Amino acid sequence: MKKITALLFALCATVTHAELQTLDNDALQAINGQAGADLSLMLNLNQTSNGIFDNGSGGVCENVEFCHIGLAINKRFVQADTTKPSGWAENSDSGNKLWLVFKGVQGTLNIQKMGLDGADLKYLDKSNTEIIKPAIQLSFSAAQPILIRNFGFNALSIEQDNFTSSTTTQGSS
Repeated sequence: MKKITALLFALCATVTHAELQTLDNDALQAINGQAGADLSLMLNLNQTSNGIFDNGSGGVCENVEFCHIGLAINKRFVQADTTKPSGWAENSDSGNKLWLVFKGVQGTLNIQKMGLDGADLKYLDKSNTEIIKPAIQLSFSAAQPILIRNFGFNALSIEQDNFTSSTTTQGSS
């Protein structure tokens, strides 16, 4: 009797009903949501528990090439050009993407509160047509600042991809 009761209870507990409906693009654009998220994040980058750079034998940064952070700046490309002394010409639409690379990074970053919200990004393309794209909006509070401790790097360089990228009116490809 107990087994039958447990089985009936389990079957009743798993019955669900949802009124899920498909929405087209117009219906989705008409919806305004106001729910964001508050995040906190602590990054201990390549350190031991006592805050020392972990590049010793067996450490996470014994091979420093594994301890890099690269930042790609928007629309910064170069293309091969033999007429230039450097062999490269600047371009804002396509080519090899340039990166700002921090090597041998270590330290602690404590982001106590970061607001994550959605926003509409409006801009004009080359033909002066307004384009609206969804974007992420990050916010920070002065009451809960970002704490940076013992943060540093061994070297800084500008490097480029070994493949070609390009941008279009719709973004990067």
